[in-house]
Amino acid sequence: MRLNQKSFFLPLILFFLTYILVYISLFVIKNPDQYNYLIIMNSSTEFSLSIEPTVYLFSKIAKYFSGLFFIDPLVIFYSIYIFLIQFFLAHSFLNFFKNSIGKSIFLLIFWLMTYGLMHGLIQIRFGLASSIFVYLYSVYYLNPAGVRNIIFKLVPISFLAIFSHYSSIFSVFSLLFIWLRKSINNISNGKIIHIVFIVILVMFKFGSIFSFLPEFLMSRIGIYLNNDNYDEVSNIARYISFICYVFLILSPKLNSEKLNDLRIYGALGFIPYFIIPELEILVRLGIPFQYLLLPYLFLTLKFKKVLYFSTLPLGVFFSYKIYSSVNAFLGYLN
Repeated sequence: MRLNQKSFFLPLILFFLTYILVYISLFVIKNPDQYNYLIIMNSSTEFSLSIEPTVYLFSKIAKYFSGLFFIDPLVIFYSIYIFLIQFFLAHSFLNFFKNSIGKSIFLLIFWLMTYGLMHGLIQIRFGLASSIFVYLYSVYYLNPAGVRNIIFKLVPISFLAIFSHYSSIFSVFSLLFIWLRKSINNISNGKIIHIVFIVILVMFKFGSIFSFLPEFLMSRIGIYLNNDNYDEVSNIARYISFICYVFLILSPKLNSEKLNDLRIYGALGFIPYFIIPELEILVRLGIPFQYLLLPYLFLTLKFKKVLYFSTLPLGVFFSYKIYSSVNAFLGYLN
């Protein structure tokens, strides 16, 4: 009987990585969010949309299993998030790389080096939302024509992304718009979404959009707007992002429509860096799209046609991401 590597080895690898990452997150680094989650778990406060619903759900699950197995609920809480992040990413990469376990694990490790040191250890809500978005896009990438047949099955997963972190609302609804437009008219939506995204960010910049936002979203954004210690994007990140965006937009088209779409939608991730770099929470609106450039980079390495327009610029960008992620990680060490 032949062993199914996808159903046997992959879960083992994910459980092992989860164990390592949870240990680092809770016992090796100074995790600034750990105390806040502990307060929520020990609080009797009723459910409120001012905090993402998955926090309440996973905290309840963690407390329940903590009583059964006598394990710290915070360990279970972080284990749920970190395992799900890796689960969705691993299955995304399997879709992009035709079920190649080796390539998928390699890309998962590359993600850990570029984004995972933050999104897989500290900003776990955002990490989960972004990984779900990538999974949803990978399903579309796998079979653009067939997505109409399963769109209603994917909607609940889409809301799981939104309820994991509200900043994923734009990316998730953009993807739903892509699906609908593609299934009805078989038309690509790259230009439309770029224009809409730029308009939304400009409206945020001048404050004209705040009156249209629901109260629970305003309460979340207000925390960052009223905080003088928010993180601002560095000048070098702005310049690199702008250059990458321009090069990706001008990059020659390949014969694969899937890869062209991956490039165009991935480029969205750079726009907030040079339009509204003042607020880190709004820069996050584009990061789920950046995740799409991870598989794109490796899927297009063999094409000399895009060497100077995407391969080299993205190589520089992800090298900078590794450098900045490692520096940030070292700053959190106990």
